[in-house]
Amino acid sequence: MSVVPGFHAASRYRFTRGEVTVDKTVEYFLAEAMETDVRLSEEHSDGSWFAVGDALDRLTYAEAREILRRADAMLTEGEPPEGGDE
Repeated sequence: MSVVPGFHAASRYRFTRGEVTVDKTVEYFLAEAMETDVRLSEEHSDGSWFAVGDALDRLTYAEAREILRRADAMLTEGEPPEGGDE
C-alpha cells in the first residue's frame, strides 16, 4: 500500500460502553492498494471494494460520506480538498 500525500481527515466521537464514556478519534488517510486481496485484522469482520457511488450509498454517517467525497475530489481533480487536515 502506498499513501497518497496531501489528504488527511479525522472524525471524533464519544460513546458509552457500560458505565465508561469513551472518546474516539478515527484518522483517515488516502492510499493506493497494490493488490486487490483484502486482509483483515482481528478488529474487522469483513472487507470489500466498492465504486465511490456505491460506497457513498453504504456509508451510515454523513461525516464519513463527506470524507469520502473529499478524497474522491482530490483524486479526480488533483488538488488537496478544502477542509484539508482536520
